[in-house]
Amino acid sequence: MENTIDPINKRHNSWVTIILLNFFGWIFIYADRTILNPVMPAIQSEFGLNHSQLGLISSLFFLTYTIVQMPFSTLADYFSKKWIIGLGFIFFGVMTLFSGLVTTIGLFLITRAMVGIGEGSFYGASYGLSSQVLPKNKLTFGTALINSGQAFGQILGTLLSSILVLQLHFHWSTPFITISVPTVIVGLLYILVIRDKPFNA
Repeated sequence: MENTIDPINKRHNSWVTIILLNFFGWIFIYADRTILNPVMPAIQSEFGLNHSQLGLISSLFFLTYTIVQMPFSTLADYFSKKWIIGLGFIFFGVMTLFSGLVTTIGLFLITRAMVGIGEGSFYGASYGLSSQVLPKNKLTFGTALINSGQAFGQILGTLLSSILVLQLHFHWSTPFITISVPTVIVGLLYILVIRDKPFNA
């Protein structure tokens, strides 16, 4: 009986490709999170926020990010992981762009919460992909390389935000707009590069 689609076609997907996509996925997820830290004072000043309101920005993001991981991971067990990650990343990138374009704190909070939803699609599905293609003799190396993207992302986000805003004196929204473009590209790469195949249940 024909079922939906197999999450991955091993004959057309190199384990190196999956590792690199997941590596860059973590880079832009953590870069998006850390670009916020250096520009917090500028956001607080522009919108006239107290410390509690400022803390709400990160709290809403992590709330939505945490809540949606389980349902997205469940969907990834039944549907194409590449589409869940790809569409989630495109949504995450677009919401990051809007984070830099909004003009009220209410809209900014909403966009950051939406970014959390987009990022929440990545965790379970990405590890599902890597576990399907990583050879046993490359499992430790591959997992380490994927996870190292988190540290590289923190470095990228902090440097990008600090240089653009604190050093070059661009508006605080510039890092959000800048990081949104490669984020969307990563989402498109998941959809275009990874190949699925029909399978029999």
